Amino acid sequence: MRVVFCCRASAAKGRAADGPRPASQGWRAVWFGKARDEAAEHTVVDTAAAALLALEPKKTLAEARGEAAELWRRRLSS
Repeated sequence: MRVVFCCRASAAKGRAADGPRPASQGWRAVWFGKARDEAAEHTVVDTAAAALLALEPKKTLAEARGEAAELWRRRLSS
């Protein structure tokens, strides 16, 4: 598993002000609909599609992606 870290640069010195912070803080905002990140959303949908294909190998990739995209769209309504 790879964990990505982001750093906030200090305007005065050009170095990390608070040290690294987990990128998951930004991912939470995307999950809860407070931010948009198209690349992250595609990653989530494609990962879910892969899982759906593993559970139901007779599905086509297009069907799995469609179902995964619908699950992503409905995540906030449950």
